[in-house]
Amino acid sequence: MKSILNGYCVGISNSDIYASPLCSYTIQSNNLPGCTYSNALNFNPNAILDDGSCEFAITCAEDLNQDGVIGVNDLLLILGSYGQTCNP
Repeated sequence: MKSILNGYCVGISNSDIYASPLCSYTIQSNNLPGCTYSNALNFNPNAILDDGSCEFAITCAEDLNQDGVIGVNDLLLILGSYGQTCNP
C-alpha cells in the first residue's frame, strides 16, 4: 500500500515484488491537479494537471469566459446569446 501512495511503479526491467503494477500516473504531493497557467492569479507551480480552477484578472471586456485569451470559445458564447433580449 505504501508503494501505491508514494507513486512507486514497477518498470519492465524491475522485479521488485513490493512495487505497484505498471502505471502511467504517479500520485505524489507535487503531482496534484491545480492551475497550470503561469499568468493566472492562482497559478500552482507544483500542479501538472490543469483542473479548470484558474482565475485571471479581467483585462479585456471581450474575454467573455475569462480564460485570458480572446478566442473561439468567446465567440461561441456571443453567438449562443444572439437574438436574446436584454433585461434592464
